[in-house]
Amino acid sequence: MVIAIIGVLIALLLPAVQAAREAARRMQCSNQLKQLGIAVHNFHDANKRLPCLIKDPKWMSYKRLGTSTTLDGTDVYNYICSCLPFLEQQSIFAELNSQCQVCASVTYDRARCPEPGKTTVLTDSGTIDSPFCAKIASLLCPSDPNRNAPEGRTLGRNSYHGNRGDLMGPRTWSETRGPLSDGSQVLQELAQITDGTSNTLWASESCISESAGDTKILSGVINNTPLDQRSGSGSHTPSECANMKGISGDFKPLSGSQAFYGNKGWRWADSRYVYSIFQTILPPNSPTCLTGGGDGDDYYVGASSYHKGGVNTVLCDGSVRFISETINAGDPTKRSGEGQTGFNSANPQKWGGPSTYGVWGAIGSSNGKESNGSL
Repeated sequence: MVIAIIGVLIALLLPAVQAAREAARRMQCSNQLKQLGIAVHNFHDANKRLPCLIKDPKWMSYKRLGTSTTLDGTDVYNYICSCLPFLEQQSIFAELNSQCQVCASVTYDRARCPEPGKTTVLTDSGTIDSPFCAKIASLLCPSDPNRNAPEGRTLGRNSYHGNRGDLMGPRTWSETRGPLSDGSQVLQELAQITDGTSNTLWASESCISESAGDTKILSGVINNTPLDQRSGSGSHTPSECANMKGISGDFKPLSGSQAFYGNKGWRWADSRYVYSIFQTILPPNSPTCLTGGGDGDDYYVGASSYHKGGVNTVLCDGSVRFISETINAGDPTKRSGEGQTGFNSANPQKWGGPSTYGVWGAIGSSNGKESNGSL
């Protein structure tokens, strides 16, 4: 009888214990995003500009010996690389700079350059681990079951993706609907976020892939474009991606011409979409899709998390907000700006007006002039 009573009590208490643990994990995740926001502000204070999406002048300054050509890989160093000193990762930052300096000071050998997608760097004394193999705990949501990379020589993972805005298209476009830009074309300051730093997102959670064949909505990536229709960026609507959502948290079954592309969040230093960028188009916890040729730019990457009902985010003023997955996200059957005066179907990235994607799109765009972009 006593054992039965104890069993009942445990059954009653276990859900409460699990809920308390998740609440603690969600708070830790929120605090980590807060520190990320502070790091961006400290970078801005030190450099009088925001860190870049790609081609940050800091990293592009390293040139191959005797040339004006940059080192391989430095063009895709993301905003996290630039903010390392302000995330209490000075040792990684110093090692990265040191290896770039060495690569730039000797007869050029690509193997000597630290690249976000490579686990090793060649030195005079042999091959060593790349700085990008470092596992940075503050970049990992404690609720994400895939946050820990396998043991051994593997690249460090990342839960926190920078905001590209409500725009689908290449990272190399000079146009940007969010606060992150191509540093070779546009350098942004906080003052240029005309919608207000308290109304514009800097980063959000996006769940890390379990494997290269991950079929889960939260963490997988699906190719929703048949092989004979991969016509490039901006030619598909968000609803095509949303319609890939199946049942029980998985994608719909695929035809023979489609496949899964995992590795979301598998490289904390890489600016290519699935590794560290997201867009405010479909609402949180919607599918992530490959929408074109798969060259690193043709993706819609969504915000997602294992916190029930939504995602933690950090805004450009450094404040943290939990955004519900039921937030108004406008009309997914249209491309950004489609149907509005001034929309150019040949150059959809040039749309500069209010977001097509409701409040979610409005808080993703930094200069959309929306009246509904407040949280």
